[in-house]
Amino acid sequence: MEMSAFYPESSYRLYLRTVVWLNVALFFFPSVLPIIFISDPDGRNIFITITALEAVTFFLIYLWTTPYVRSIEYRLTQSTAEYSGGVFWRRNVTVPFTKITNVNITQGPLERRFGLSTVHLQTAGAGGAQGAVAELRIHGIGDSGVIREFVMSHLVSGTVPESHQTIPQSETAIFSAMLSELRAVRRSLAGQDDHRG
Repeated sequence: MEMSAFYPESSYRLYLRTVVWLNVALFFFPSVLPIIFISDPDGRNIFITITALEAVTFFLIYLWTTPYVRSIEYRLTQSTAEYSGGVFWRRNVTVPFTKITNVNITQGPLERRFGLSTVHLQTAGAGGAQGAVAELRIHGIGDSGVIREFVMSHLVSGTVPESHQTIPQSETAIFSAMLSELRAVRRSLAGQDDHRG
């Protein structure tokens, strides 16, 4: 069974805008306070210019949230999890189920307030310590358990990837010969080290 395309919950946009407002409250407003204490006109003008640039930046990020959320599309097929999205630079990610090593669900306090969570699909080669960085994050999901169960059911019922299948006997013989040759090279190099010392 293939899931049709699905999108973040409508509250995800409001969640992102709340994150912007929290950043404004924590970083922008406190940076405005020193204007009161700057008596030098040149210093005050520079500070006002920097503050205005910060305000414009926060405003643009705030406006960006709507087209960003509209651009996000997720899809789960029989063999892959897919994402496409982005406003200025489109990003397309496809993660085969055969490569997924872990499925996590996270939900911070603000996400919990909006009834959202994030599903992390990790692969062994995604980077970080033991694949700690998720290859694909499915953000803004209301019922993440359904997605996790869909992925997990395909991991359990999936076929064994080719990389985990038994090596044919002829290849085993080749690897044994290569190992023997490498051991001979190691002994030869160890003998050269003895003559140098």
